Amino acid sequence: MSHGIPVVASRIGSAPWTIGEAGLFFPAGDAQALRAVLLSLMKDRALRMHLGEIGTTRSQEFTRA
Repeated sequence: MSHGIPVVASRIGSAPWTIGEAGLFFPAGDAQALRAVLLSLMKDRALRMHLGEIGTTRSQEFTRA
């Protein structure tokens, strides 16, 4: 996230809170949903860039100044 890479994760534990709007989620254990999320990122450069920017900004909330 801090390097501008979109995050893909399942909605378990604290992942949704940590990642926030910086990534895409899929149901845990659902390989087809994971595939769909990865394909959507592969096909949509604007989405990758947008999520990357959000992630870089969001990651700064977790670092010390």
